Amino acid sequence: MELKNLKLYKPEKAIPNTLYLCDDLDNDWYDSQIKFSRDTLKIVYDHKGVIVSHSEDVSSLWPVHMSVAEVETAQVPKGFFDKSEGQWVWDGSLISQKMVSLEEIKVKAREIRDNLKAQIDKMFSPGFTINDILLTDIQKDELIKYSLSLSKWPKEDKWPNVKLPKPPKWTKPFLKVSKWPEK
Repeated sequence: MELKNLKLYKPEKAIPNTLYLCDDLDNDWYDSQIKFSRDTLKIVYDHKGVIVSHSEDVSSLWPVHMSVAEVETAQVPKGFFDKSEGQWVWDGSLISQKMVSLEEIKVKAREIRDNLKAQIDKMFSPGFTINDILLTDIQKDELIKYSLSLSKWPKEDKWPNVKLPKPPKWTKPFLKVSKWPEK
């Protein structure tokens, strides 16, 4: 069972304040859910085939502007449930790991770096405290050095496939640092 390009629509006998979807063949989303098998994995994928969500329970999905297909559990590749959504693609018959371009890796690396810099910037606000104690000059200097190392990070040899600069140890409870490079 597969429903392609689900989009919002309003049926003739619509229930007020309820959203409805239909596919390219005008199949209603709610009416079609019964046609999906109970013992398969349902995947939601975008127009490029990138899998953005999945569930065994089709009713838990909301695939607006997406498509839905079902896959036999035995055909689901090893590691599929370990990786986050967006790492797998659907070609119409098989799930495979998405090939990521160097440019996409660079974009992701910059997003991680920019997120860290934004977190650091908040720590420079005049009223920022840790346990109601203002940052010391030493802590501020460490943050400045860390922020500068993040700024220089994209200029390192073999970037983006190099580790992020290490933040000062005392920032560990306050900074959300993503693992990089991703494995």
